[in-house]
Amino acid sequence: MQTTFENNSKAFSLNITRVEETLKLKCLNFLVKHRLNILVENNKERKQRSKFNLFIFSVLQTNETIGNLKVTDS
Repeated sequence: MQTTFENNSKAFSLNITRVEETLKLKCLNFLVKHRLNILVENNKERKQRSKFNLFIFSVLQTNETIGNLKVTDS
């Protein structure tokens, strides 16, 4: 799984291949913290957080390797 979050010149990326569920949760937690920091900077917390929560839910529901996931601010 490759997940990339971009905000202007900032980018956070993480590469994961077939990891344990606990490690996946820790990685997602790390990404959530960074994502929410970006949202606070942009003052779009509610709207973007809802979209991101749906994204997290869909990742947690997927047990297979996910390739080339990308989430960008709109």
